[in-house]
Amino acid sequence: MKIIFLSIIFYVASFAQSPFFLLMGDKATYGQQTLDYQTRVEAAGGEIINLEAVNDLYLAGIDSLKLAIGSPYGLIKDANNKITKYFDLSSNEIDFIQTDTSGSPIFLLNAVNGYPSAIYVNDHLKNGSLLVSKLFGTNTGTLSFVLKQSGGSANNGLWNLVAPNNTNQVAIFATFSNTIYFDFGSEAGGGRVSVAQPSGWDDTYHILQFVRNGTIAEIWVDGVKILDTTFSDDLDNTATTPVSIPQLGLRSINFVGEIAETIITNTAGDAAKIRTFLANRYGL
Repeated sequence: MKIIFLSIIFYVASFAQSPFFLLMGDKATYGQQTLDYQTRVEAAGGEIINLEAVNDLYLAGIDSLKLAIGSPYGLIKDANNKITKYFDLSSNEIDFIQTDTSGSPIFLLNAVNGYPSAIYVNDHLKNGSLLVSKLFGTNTGTLSFVLKQSGGSANNGLWNLVAPNNTNQVAIFATFSNTIYFDFGSEAGGGRVSVAQPSGWDDTYHILQFVRNGTIAEIWVDGVKILDTTFSDDLDNTATTPVSIPQLGLRSINFVGEIAETIITNTAGDAAKIRTFLANRYGL
């Protein structure tokens, strides 16, 4: 008796993505971008935590995506669950690294709605040299986070792309003395906005989003706009600078809590789509 094995590939149309490959073995459908990302991560010694989560983000239609990192995706962690590298899903491949495991966050399985996160105390990962225009326009960009801040920590730096003199930066405190700060440009020259943290902020997971759209500045928490104001300074995005998450600036202020995911785009156009995507994923 002759046994014949058939391998079947189906092509299906998809917006903002290469054709689908139907993998008959596990009955799951993954796009070519997903499979390419898996290959890149595993070739570098990393592991894919949730391939469906990777695929879902590619399928979300976030056309302006410039950075996507987090515990549901691709990473490297040691035997003690210390994360030493996050792999970026975007075409920029801006990976974030920690060479000293004493400063690495701890991988946390099933942290929020069945998805993993990372515990931060005195920890951060960074990219040592980044051309700012890879992430942001001179006055456009959206930064979205899924996080839980410890109520025992008064001052928390979340994102740090900052010049030595604080005159050309995209930086975030979430929070500092119960106030959320968002810098996009010069801290002292009209590039800083702020708002009081909302009630129920501490020790609870939230979707936190910062939007810069020309002069418009917005901060959103769990789909609610808590700040709508203006900036009056622009960013020099031709600069090259180190970037760290979640440590902030010359003050070396750390974030204490958990961060599951970070998504950045270079426009404001996909902000609502990202909020919906993250809310559906994390049940927030």
